[in-house]
Amino acid sequence: MIALKRKILSALIFIIAVSSLNAQMIPELTFRNQQLNVILLTLAEQAGVQIITDSTVSGNASFYFAPMKLETALTLLLDTYGYYFWEKNGVYYVSKIRVLYNENTGLCSVDSEDVDIIQVLNKISSETKITILKD
Repeated sequence: MIALKRKILSALIFIIAVSSLNAQMIPELTFRNQQLNVILLTLAEQAGVQIITDSTVSGNASFYFAPMKLETALTLLLDTYGYYFWEKNGVYYVSKIRVLYNENTGLCSVDSEDVDIIQVLNKISSETKITILKD
């Protein structure tokens, strides 16, 4: 009886693990000259996650996705068009500016492409909770 319960429990754990992996998968998708925000919204809906963009995300893109993991799709798409993404508490964020701040060390790492310096400073200020005065 105990062996049967262990087998059932193992099967349930396996099913839950497989279903959580599939939640992060996207099917085959093709986009032709679509707004980048629309592409990201579609990826979010297909993977069952939230993707939040900021004001730096704009423009159109054309892209073909074979069935793949969401993070692979985001990497392929966003690297191609000069954007960054990161995941925090199960939510994906997309921007042309990535600020990684370590509160323990006080160190800040910034990546950006083709962005006005004022936007970069605003993002740093927002992420670090430090006021930056601009002249």
